[in-house]
Amino acid sequence: MTQPPDYSTEEPSRIPPFSGQNFSPVADFFWTPARLRGSERPTRLAPKLTGDGWAAEKSGKIPIETSPKTSPVDDRQVAMMAKVEMNRDEENERMMEEENAINEQDIDQPSTSCQDSSYAARLERMFGECGERLERRFEMLGRSIENQSNTAGHVIEREAGKIGEKFEKLFTATNKKFDAECTWAQKKMEATQLKEKQKQEEKKLKEGWKEEKQKRREKFDELKQRKSELKKEKKRLREELKKVKKQEEEDWKEFHKRKEAEWHEKLKEWKEMWMKKYKKNKEETKEAKEAKEAKEKKNECSISASTSSATTPTTPTKESQSPTIE
Repeated sequence: MTQPPDYSTEEPSRIPPFSGQNFSPVADFFWTPARLRGSERPTRLAPKLTGDGWAAEKSGKIPIETSPKTSPVDDRQVAMMAKVEMNRDEENERMMEEENAINEQDIDQPSTSCQDSSYAARLERMFGECGERLERRFEMLGRSIENQSNTAGHVIEREAGKIGEKFEKLFTATNKKFDAECTWAQKKMEATQLKEKQKQEEKKLKEGWKEEKQKRREKFDELKQRKSELKKEKKRLREELKKVKKQEEEDWKEFHKRKEAEWHEKLKEWKEMWMKKYKKNKEETKEAKEAKEAKEKKNECSISASTSSATTPTTPTKESQSPTIE
């Protein structure tokens, strides 16, 4: 009876890879499906999220890569893994055939046979052999599980590293794209806010212009009304001024008439007074003249008498006797 292959001494590159959802060492040990006997175990690799990977993930259509170029193992490793799998499957089949043959041999022998040992000894031997076989199988199963776990750990670690790098690149690109979109959205929002602010300012300016225009219109109407009131007031004042001027003219005429009458009275009085003075002065002048003439005549008479007495007496003639009156 040959021993199963020991995977503990195998190199990591020769250890069967982790087969994803097909990984079941217990099922592979006790029962190997006919579709996997003598054939390569298919491997299911992690999806490659490149390009439009996020959209594929969202839509549920994640591509499964089986290309040797992107596979974590090369063709030589795949061939060695397939060979190890075939050897293990052949060993399992051979052990199952031996076990079935032993069981058939034990069943075919009569229970009353006592050639080698008693029935209890045979049962003990059978259970002992079964226990040894189970122990060997469980040891082999444990080593296989351990090796496959280590291999799966290495593969998972390697794939996780690659996936991490891919995700890191993808996240970096996504972050850059998101930052660019955020920047664009921020700029767009700022532009929108600026446009809204400009619209608000224009609206406020228009409202201010309307209010200013309304205020100017109200002020203009007020000034117009004030102008009309001032015009009416000016007209009223002109009428009053005309009345006052007319009254002043009447008063002045009356005053002039009164003054003229007073002046006429005074002039008449002055005229009468001057006439009296004139007549009086005229009479006084006449009297003074007559008195002066009389005095001069008297003086002439006295002078003529004195001269006549000093000379010879002569008979006076009529001409000399009659006094001349100048």
